[in-house]
Amino acid sequence: MSTYYGALDKSLQESRNVEFLAKPYASVCLNTGDNALSKRHRDLYNLLLGLCAILALGDFDSKLGGCLVLEEARVIVELAPGDVFLFPSAMFTHWNITIQPYEKRNSMAYWTSGNVFLWAELDGAGLSKLSKEERTAFELRREGLQAQLRSHFPIVA
Repeated sequence: MSTYYGALDKSLQESRNVEFLAKPYASVCLNTGDNALSKRHRDLYNLLLGLCAILALGDFDSKLGGCLVLEEARVIVELAPGDVFLFPSAMFTHWNITIQPYEKRNSMAYWTSGNVFLWAELDGAGLSKLSKEERTAFELRREGLQAQLRSHFPIVA
């Protein structure tokens, strides 16, 4: 499997003038507003075991809100302003708990789409280049691997 740097380097072979500011991640998003919270979701197209990094920003009491919920792990992660948390966002459904009305919360999220790694693994081809049978087999392997890998994470009862 490609590394973060390896996949980025391979994808940039034709574009030597491009430099990623969030290396080793290919993507970064600044979530702004008075209360930048994410809705319940799972990043299905990120690398399955890839780590997404979340940087909490703002002026809020992390004991009262702004926490990150990892549903399948049954864990609530307290993220104070300035904290960074890394987790496999493709494996766990996640969202943030609302903050107090008088507080402000922003965040930065860093990730690399699984398609970057797939493109590197397929020597510049994407899923669209696979036959229907190959794509179905790929999706089934991915679902099975996800369930197997999740079983190795500690789950809070």
